[in-house]
Amino acid sequence: MEAMPHPDHGATTSTPRGERVIGRRGRRAWLQATGLGTLGVLSSVHLTDRPGNTLKSLSGAYAPPPEGSRFVQVREHELVGLRVTEVVLGKAELDDRLPMLVHFHGRGDQPHLPQGDHGGTPQTRLIFPWAPDRLGDGYTWYPLSVTDRSRDEKVLGHYIREQSDVVDKMLRELVSRRPTLGRPVVTGFSQGAMMTLALALRHAPRIGGAVPVAGWMPNFLVDENVQQGKVYPPIHAMHGRGDPIVKASPAVALIARLRELGLDATMEVFEANDHAMNKDMHARHREIVIELLADQRRALV
Repeated sequence: MEAMPHPDHGATTSTPRGERVIGRRGRRAWLQATGLGTLGVLSSVHLTDRPGNTLKSLSGAYAPPPEGSRFVQVREHELVGLRVTEVVLGKAELDDRLPMLVHFHGRGDQPHLPQGDHGGTPQTRLIFPWAPDRLGDGYTWYPLSVTDRSRDEKVLGHYIREQSDVVDKMLRELVSRRPTLGRPVVTGFSQGAMMTLALALRHAPRIGGAVPVAGWMPNFLVDENVQQGKVYPPIHAMHGRGDPIVKASPAVALIARLRELGLDATMEVFEANDHAMNKDMHARHREIVIELLADQRRALV
């Protein structure tokens, strides 16, 4: 399985906000092996918002599934200023009561849709929020990179806090309008992992589980958001030992700190030297996601 190259950490480029495309040039997403059955290779379907046809409500607009796919249904929305792609996998109706899995892409990337035959995939609603700002061929959640050592970490923390609150509003709207089994499970890579951690800590009552991959967050956000007696979702983090972009040691220390504070938080470190997921990481991510979604189903039995 090919690893995902890390995104460009260069300067932001501009483009009209309407021109957001899932294209053939998109990077091989870490989503590829999310574990909800065989997701297959990435979609080449183009989903473009056209001027005058901005999606502003959960009535959404139907979008074509990837070519040759079965039991993959797609809708597009705009909520609280974010573009959101909704995918229902498996033998389910679009508005059935389903568990929800939310994927956050990394810096300079964009969502990629699963394709293939999902007739045997557990019925699941996948939510793919798009980061708001252009960066190269993709999008970014925050206007600075974790690699920018010249900035005070409180600046990055400010943006993490701010964007997680926006995403929380989006998720509350989705859950109120989409019949959902249990609470959403959130997962993300790199910047998406920072978003995942922030939601698990700042908006814990609405999150069923968190799987941050190759991510980290400033320690002051832990101190700011973790309170004695409050219940937090399980956090299962993953990281490559030799990750050159988001270093493993601060991420390991962060999860250790969460455990000391009483959270159900684990970290698995893999022998990987790139800012990417290798085959073992994909396989383990698959197992964790499936179990967390199963927990949401079981909670209501």
